[in-house]
Amino acid sequence: MHISDSTIVKLLERSGAATSQQLQPLVSEAASSNLRLQDIVLQNNLIDERALTKLYATYADIPYIELDPRDIPSDILMRIPERIARQYNAVIFKIDPNGLIHLAMDDPDDVQAVNFIEKEIGTNTRVYIAPRSNILECLEGYRGDVTQELKEVIDIQREDDGSNQKVTEAEVAEDSPIAQTVNLLLEYAIRSNASDIHIEPR
Repeated sequence: MHISDSTIVKLLERSGAATSQQLQPLVSEAASSNLRLQDIVLQNNLIDERALTKLYATYADIPYIELDPRDIPSDILMRIPERIARQYNAVIFKIDPNGLIHLAMDDPDDVQAVNFIEKEIGTNTRVYIAPRSNILECLEGYRGDVTQELKEVIDIQREDDGSNQKVTEAEVAEDSPIAQTVNLLLEYAIRSNASDIHIEPR
């Protein structure tokens, strides 16, 4: 969400969240530091992100929503590749039976971003605004999907370690945890349109 400095002043004064006397030094700070007034008022706790997003949603006549990541099915979330979802802070959270796609963004005023996403998912969309932190929380669902699958592979291996079942060399190569893990990572990378895979020790 990128709100102009003049609109920030208007929103905060009209809502009673801040007075002109409170805002004046922050406006001066924004002008001298090349920082956005939006960021400065949040840093100074004049208003929180959720309340500011709500104010702007009303002002701009954009539907406001807060999402529970647990309510978003992974197959719906994955309709946008992770790379694009993170680049534009965008989440599909519902698709109606008639095909209408419900899309939440932290900056739905970014027309180029909306147009780019609609090229990926289609133009039958309804766009909402949500707090940036809420969008980022929902984006963790991309990682949760592959994390759960990897956990299942590890759990299966632990069970197999306790058995004396004989397997062929070919079966080991195909069904080993390493092979399954690599396959999962490759599938995840393909779904996300990733150009690289980086694995770091933990």
